[in-house]
Amino acid sequence: AYSGLIDALWAARKPADVADACREGLRGGTPVAPVYFNFHLAHALADLGEADGALAAADRAILQTGDPDRLTVRLGKLRVLRALEKWDDAIAFGPELLDAID
Repeated sequence: AYSGLIDALWAARKPADVADACREGLRGGTPVAPVYFNFHLAHALADLGEADGALAAADRAILQTGDPDRLTVRLGKLRVLRALEKWDDAIAFGPELLDAID
């Protein structure tokens, strides 16, 4: 249900509501992995210009992810850096992306 809700909120361009849904999901009581919520929370907060929260959520998602999703989650952090216009940080993050490919 959370996946459908979050997809619908993104389609409606409602990042604040995405962030609220993710925070609710992170409070527990759902079988959905926390990495899913932190991944979307990071993007929503970046879209809202909340840099510190966005980067913290992106880093939490990276720590929570398993090998199959390692590259996808790190690419998500790159999207967050781009949305926040943190160009130097995005460039510096490049080597970590390459490590995720190996």
